[in-house]
Amino acid sequence: ENMSSTWCTWCMLSKMQWSAGGHELGDLWDIQKIKDIREGVERKEISQRPENLKGCTHMPLFDAAPIQNFILSILHIIIGVGNKFMFSFLEWVEERVEQLSE
Repeated sequence: ENMSSTWCTWCMLSKMQWSAGGHELGDLWDIQKIKDIREGVERKEISQRPENLKGCTHMPLFDAAPIQNFILSILHIIIGVGNKFMFSFLEWVEERVEQLSE
């Protein structure tokens, strides 16, 4: 709960808010909102609590292009999920399967 991956990629809603069916739309992210959160943390105006950070773990690397022009790479997300599943499965097998000698 409240880790960076639980916040909406496009707006400022938490997972509990955006996963509810028929939810109201949240405020869309923009570069300035991300900068405001990170600058508030640096000035100690915002505490480093996940619910305050809203997934903003660092200052934006690129601030010349608006967020609406970014492309989210679904393939890389799917590969990451696939890798996590495969590693979890292999750990499960390792814990439960006994190797037999020849």
